[in-house]
Amino acid sequence: MISEYLQQWTTIQTMCAAAFPSTDVWVTYLGMGGDQDEIDTAAYLAGLIVLPVLDRDLIAHAINQMIADRDVPIDGARYSTDVMRDT
Repeated sequence: MISEYLQQWTTIQTMCAAAFPSTDVWVTYLGMGGDQDEIDTAAYLAGLIVLPVLDRDLIAHAINQMIADRDVPIDGARYSTDVMRDT
């Protein structure tokens, strides 16, 4: 399991690398059953607040789905259960 802050940081980095607006991520997240409002989602994606694990994983999943749908050639966002290792 990775820390909530590392998960958030890698999610933000992935979103930025893919050039996804936070509004697009929020809309995709809502479509997957997320219930945070746009302000809280944008604050999470700006590194201002930390969301509960379910929401963090659902936002990561939304970004990963957007990467797949748009065929963006980057690694996806990490889930809370991902293991991060130094190499």
